[in-house]
Amino acid sequence: MKPVTIYTISDADTGYVHYVGATIQPLKSRFSAHKNSVTVKMMELFKSDTPLEILPVETCQFNQADKMEKYWIMQFRSWGFNLINSEFNRTYSMTNNVRGYEIERDNEEIEQYTIGGRLIRVWENIRQAERFGYNACRIYFVLNGKQKLHAKCRWKFKR
Repeated sequence: MKPVTIYTISDADTGYVHYVGATIQPLKSRFSAHKNSVTVKMMELFKSDTPLEILPVETCQFNQADKMEKYWIMQFRSWGFNLINSEFNRTYSMTNNVRGYEIERDNEEIEQYTIGGRLIRVWENIRQAERFGYNACRIYFVLNGKQKLHAKCRWKFKR
C-alpha cells in the first residue's frame, strides 16, 4: 500500500498555513486538484492574489492517515492558524453542490471497484475519497449513472 503524505497549503511568501490535507498522490498532482476544487473555501483561496505552495508535513501508513491528518489539523489550529479545513474534513460547512448537482447522499458510504468487479475499498463518503485525490464530481456522476468510470474504477453506494 502506498504511503500517505500529510501536507499543508500555505502562503509562499509568509508561510501562513491555510489548509492541512492527506494524499497518496504526488503533491504536484494534489495541488492541481485543489486549484480545480469545487468547494467554496478552496476556490476563494485560489482566486486570491496570494502565492500558494504545497509542502509535506510527514509521511505515514494508509491506516494511520485519518489520525495523523486530524492531529496536524489540531496542531496547526493550536498554533493560531485559521485553517479553511472543516472540522477534521468530515462535516463540510461548504456547499454540497458539485457543479450544479446536489449531492443528496454525501454522507453515505461508497464502494470502489475495479473494472472487473473486485472490491478495492469502502469509503466513508465521497468527500473522503476526494481527500485522497479522487474527483468528487466524477464519483458523483458514476454513482448517478451519468458516466461509467472514474479513475478506471466503478463506484457504488454501499447497500
